[in-house]
Amino acid sequence: MQTQQNIQHNFNPKQLKLPLQLDIKIPFDSEVRTFDEVFRKLEIKKYLNSSKDPRGRMGYNPVQMLKLIMFCQMEKIQSLRDMAKAAKNDIRIMWLTDELMPSHQTIKTFMDKYLVKGIDEIFYELSKYLIKKESIDTDKLYIDGNKIESVANKYSFTWRGSIEKFRDKLYKK
Repeated sequence: MQTQQNIQHNFNPKQLKLPLQLDIKIPFDSEVRTFDEVFRKLEIKKYLNSSKDPRGRMGYNPVQMLKLIMFCQMEKIQSLRDMAKAAKNDIRIMWLTDELMPSHQTIKTFMDKYLVKGIDEIFYELSKYLIKKESIDTDKLYIDGNKIESVANKYSFTWRGSIEKFRDKLYKK
């Protein structure tokens, strides 16, 4: 008896697989879902320039571009090239921006033309919202230099008086 070989001529290990939706792959307790939920509650329109150039093709959605920039900043991705790379490779950012994949130059142009105020003011409003919503105790606030540090550790000791002085100066800007 002759054995029959099972040969697939059109086999490709990179074939299309389900799920096609990125929503299924992101856990419900992921930080990107929390970020998106909080971001939707903020009043973002006042930070964006609404004037559009009537010439040329339609640009990217400014709210999604701002989400991309702020989430990358939250994940400590500072470089514009790294932001563009993360938009193409990181599944969380793809989900957050509906698979928006701008180049580093597009991100820079958006920051120059469409942002009315700085990213710091948006983060300040975001932190105020979180403090109000989550009842966060602001008595224990650590500052590294003149920036509010979320990743402070036990070896970065600061005096309470200097913290309050720098915090007041930071919020007055």
